[in-house]
Amino acid sequence: CPRPLSGPLLPAPAWPTAVRAVGVRMRAADLEGGSRLSESAHDVETFLLESVGLTQVEVVKMFRARPHLERWSVESLRRMVQWVRGLGISDADIPRIFHQDPRVLETRPEVREGVVQWLTEIGLSELEIAKLFSKRPALFAIPRGTAESVAQWLEK
Repeated sequence: CPRPLSGPLLPAPAWPTAVRAVGVRMRAADLEGGSRLSESAHDVETFLLESVGLTQVEVVKMFRARPHLERWSVESLRRMVQWVRGLGISDADIPRIFHQDPRVLETRPEVREGVVQWLTEIGLSELEIAKLFSKRPALFAIPRGTAESVAQWLEK
């Protein structure tokens, strides 16, 4: 079992326990000549905390599950939040949805729009689409052609 890092070069941060582990890992990488949390990652973290409403622990869990989110631009995340609001999702539900399935943040706009268009074509209302996104955001990451194929297969 590895021993935790300690000593005068590693002061304890004033953050929750889950975040301390990430901070210690980053400081250890600094001491070994590795890289630290980039400025863009800090901007993404700040956006998720302040604009989306996620907690520090939720952001850390998202970065652990999807480490490349740290390299995303705040502008792309801002556009995603605006798109979700455009579906009719409340600001109170957005943090839960993103924490539930951070993969939805990675979905290309044309994929999401294709799914919404298809759901509209098969008769779902805007309210039903918003409810579906709120409950199963991963469905909006499936390309339209794949979603149509799965639906046809389920009908058989």
